[in-house]
Amino acid sequence: VPLAPEVAKESLDALVKRIYAYMFACLVASINDQTQGTSGDGVISILDIYGFERFDTNRFEQLCINYANERLHKKYVDDNFARFKTEYESEGIEIFDFSKIDNSEVLQLFDGSSGMIGIISEECLRPKGDSLNFVQRMKQMHSENSRFINKKLGGQYQFGVQHFAGPVMYDADHFVERNTDHLPTTLVSTLSKASNEILKGAHTLVLKEKNAPRGSQQKKTVLDKFRMELRDLISSIEETETRYIRCIKPNEPLIPEKVDHNTILRQLKCAGLVTAIDLSRESFPSKIPFELADERFTCLLDLTSRQILKELP
Repeated sequence: VPLAPEVAKESLDALVKRIYAYMFACLVASINDQTQGTSGDGVISILDIYGFERFDTNRFEQLCINYANERLHKKYVDDNFARFKTEYESEGIEIFDFSKIDNSEVLQLFDGSSGMIGIISEECLRPKGDSLNFVQRMKQMHSENSRFINKKLGGQYQFGVQHFAGPVMYDADHFVERNTDHLPTTLVSTLSKASNEILKGAHTLVLKEKNAPRGSQQKKTVLDKFRMELRDLISSIEETETRYIRCIKPNEPLIPEKVDHNTILRQLKCAGLVTAIDLSRESFPSKIPFELADERFTCLLDLTSRQILKELP
């Protein structure tokens, strides 16, 4: 069946993404098989992820990347600040403004019962669902949400999200098509004729997805799968002792031995590090255990105060 040039390109892009994803999965599986230790050995894992993205035109891919960054930022906040917030509140100590780094409202905008992912997935399942309906429903349901941006003079496909790193305006044209990631039967048939073993494996996977029953894991939309994979990833990370490394570009052209301070500062702000440093300065830098403080400084107290201290639970 002849396709319009734009539809043909979208279909080709979807096929290329499936092949790339399969090849990448094969490569990672092979590396893990060769490097995994014996049972009981410790494991050091590295998670490398794109940073927050904001371009002149932001599409479906930027939405996925920024959503992943929001989920990981929540883990970073929980690891580095939420525990101290609970500790300070329990001791009656006035704490810093936690809302500066808390991105729960943004995640609710994505993951809530009437959130963005649910709405776009519903549009993918509706017979006449499209990207414009998705944007209109978002504007109707989240017009009062402080994290949702609706510029009255923006285009009909335009909406924005106030991310933890700053505001981003998205162009939602073709969001539904990219979230569905539909492959025409002719492309699947073409892939079946490949002689390469990796492409044969990709065809088997694509065919399994295409023939899967409605509502199964294989039939889920791109964002639904992405959200489930992120949840599994966060669950795995929570079982580890996490260390965070921020990679900073010294300059935009990537020229050696040149440092652009404005470029670096912008990246630090987008990563939330500037805010994190400000909050750390407002909190108490010394957090030694009570037993150690007792051992070091009890000698400075008078006898009455020492007795009171001993009677503390």
